[in-house]
Amino acid sequence: MHQQPTNRVRLRTLACLALICLHVGAVGHAELHAPELSDAELAALPLVSVHITAVSPDLPGEVTVLIPRPANTITDDHLALLTEDCLVPVASAVTEPEEPLGLIVRLENAERCMSRAVVVFETIDGPALGTAAVVVARAPAPVLPHEIVSKILTVDRVLLPWEWGRGPAASVPLLHLTLTNVSTETVTITALLEEPAIREFAGALFTSTDGSYDGNWTSLEAGTEGFVPAELAPGTTVEYFLAVDAAGLLPSGSWAVTLRPAFEVEFSGEHYSLVLDQVSWYQTPRGSP
Repeated sequence: MHQQPTNRVRLRTLACLALICLHVGAVGHAELHAPELSDAELAALPLVSVHITAVSPDLPGEVTVLIPRPANTITDDHLALLTEDCLVPVASAVTEPEEPLGLIVRLENAERCMSRAVVVFETIDGPALGTAAVVVARAPAPVLPHEIVSKILTVDRVLLPWEWGRGPAASVPLLHLTLTNVSTETVTITALLEEPAIREFAGALFTSTDGSYDGNWTSLEAGTEGFVPAELAPGTTVEYFLAVDAAGLLPSGSWAVTLRPAFEVEFSGEHYSLVLDQVSWYQTPRGSP
């Protein structure tokens, strides 16, 4: 059977084939030139951690994303960037005086772009390969009125008991959502990461292969195929298990967790936002969730 390449191999293969190097002059000026690393050298680069620090709206259909250098990079003017999908290199930037130099990329003509940027950094230990997931959605769609929701979807919510150790890694699944298309047309549903409440637990939205919240889990974190919109034919359903990362919470102590699921719904050629009521879990030193 043919085996699909892993994301890491795919990223490195893409980097070998289509690397774009960015030479920075003055702020706002960029000169593109050929890579100085061979394919073999590029494929052997170690991976470094890259985190996006800012996503800002630009022109309609365009978004500017700042991808900073990792902390262990030297402050020379040589960065290299390869992008999948719709990311386009623009220039370098400095967010704050104490911040390291970053790299600005632009998403062109993309209503919704789910992409992964691959950046080659010149570090104190030599070149390294960094990757960063980029998930950007267009301006918020109008909220779907309740009278229309009932004609399109039924939403069943099951609150789950707080049980330590359930779910993947340190995540605790808290909410089971089932959305059913009750209309006569196909409905497209996409989980919204740009919603503040969703962003707080980005990476903690899951599906379960056996229909239970303590079964086999598939992460739908940003940058994976899980956020590909779900197309629901009439009478079909989609399920989500929402969870929170409990790594910073203690079985003893006081804390509160609030989830407010939000989705984008496409129906009859129109886009809407479906924002559900928030649900909360809390604990006091003498209580339980």
